[in-house]
Amino acid sequence: MMKVAFVADKMDHHPEFFNAYNLVTIDLATHDVNGISSLDIELAQKINDYGSDQEGMMQNLE
Repeated sequence: MMKVAFVADKMDHHPEFFNAYNLVTIDLATHDVNGISSLDIELAQKINDYGSDQEGMMQNLE
């Protein structure tokens, strides 16, 4: 969650994060365009890149 937050901040983009137990939900939408923007898509791709290496991410946390 922190990695995504840092990336989003560098992009000057601020998604909504919800964290409950072992589930994290990230809402991507841009209020200015009343929907999904190119920034949302770019951030989603970066999140997917992190998610595809989830095992590696977990090892870095230990």
